[in-house]
Amino acid sequence: MAKQHPADREVDRLIEIQREAAPATRRRDIVLIALCAALILTFAVGIYLLPQRSFSAQENRALQPFPKVSFARIWDGRFMAELKDFYTDQFPLRDILVPVKAGAELALGKGENNDVILGREGYLVKRIEYSEAQLDTVCTNLDAIDRFSALSPYPVSLAIAPRAIDVLGEYLPGLASADRAAAVWPRIDSRSGGMQTLSLREVLTPLADAGEPVWYRTDHHWTTLGAYHAYAAIGGLCGYTPTPLDRFTPETAAGDFLGTTYSASGFGWIEGEEMQFYRYPGDENFTVEVLLGGEVSRTLDGFYDRSYLEKKDKYAAFLSSNNGHMRIRADGEDRPTMLLIKDSFAHAVVPFLAQHYDLEILDLRYYRGSVAKFLAAAEIDQILILVGLDTLATDATLTGLTVGME
Repeated sequence: MAKQHPADREVDRLIEIQREAAPATRRRDIVLIALCAALILTFAVGIYLLPQRSFSAQENRALQPFPKVSFARIWDGRFMAELKDFYTDQFPLRDILVPVKAGAELALGKGENNDVILGREGYLVKRIEYSEAQLDTVCTNLDAIDRFSALSPYPVSLAIAPRAIDVLGEYLPGLASADRAAAVWPRIDSRSGGMQTLSLREVLTPLADAGEPVWYRTDHHWTTLGAYHAYAAIGGLCGYTPTPLDRFTPETAAGDFLGTTYSASGFGWIEGEEMQFYRYPGDENFTVEVLLGGEVSRTLDGFYDRSYLEKKDKYAAFLSSNNGHMRIRADGEDRPTMLLIKDSFAHAVVPFLAQHYDLEILDLRYYRGSVAKFLAAAEIDQILILVGLDTLATDATLTGLTVGME
């Protein structure tokens, strides 16, 4: 009988061990497969049995309902695209699993989730890096504003609100860089338009570097203190003398504010922060109107809609969220009138500006009228355009400023 090699004997021994363990291993595999199948089946059935949600308060966004079924929608791919979003948005236990996923991303050393960087002292900073198309949109919007300024019968000033990543560089973790995000600013700075332009990045960044809370930790907007410093800087642009900061009385409107950056991040363990109103004597006596089609649709009790303080979107308490046309007047006073063309960054600035001007306020994202016709009918003294850089990069409505003027 041939002598067996030691290595072959070892192989035979291992095969015998596997043969003896096979029944128990098979049972464990079957149990594991059954558990996984049951888990998948439970979640798959749960999506349809549980009530569908239309809105996620945690993420502050609308959720995808089950899509409409039609041959055309299936043929062009819309049905499958919306079905994918439906499964993602209606997945059972989503509100629990979203922060679990965010925590896993941090545990892997990524330092961010959903393009939101977890910075020092709890600051959440959205990573924003514009494509070439978006950089071109910035220039296109600025060209349109230049043309508007040249054609306007009133002086026009532009103030650009920065992004969190432009202001909060001191709070970014060591390996996070804002260099690519900052590539847009040389494009803006190199322009030679004829109107007065103010980059509020240069105002707010040194304050943030010095530890001033000029930006919310959890939101993409500046704080009311940041809005005050923007207002003070705009005074040099528009010709008014800003009221000293110590003339205002801070009022804590909410102590649990969690903004849009928090909603996008998935970092569900982040604690809320304080949101303030800066009050001054008589600030409740202004007439604040929301107009629709040139007619007053509702009147606000001052600058703040406190009903939003009981909701997720607490920042909307400033001026009662986004409205296409608003009018603010101080009754019984003869004051100059400013046309303010804005996005939501201006909401916290308006109570300061109202000390100096009656205000006609247009948000071109929601205003459906012609700016040219508005100017022909209105009696104003000057125009301020106050928008965030992100609006310049992602929204083309400002290109319609000159329609009817050329």
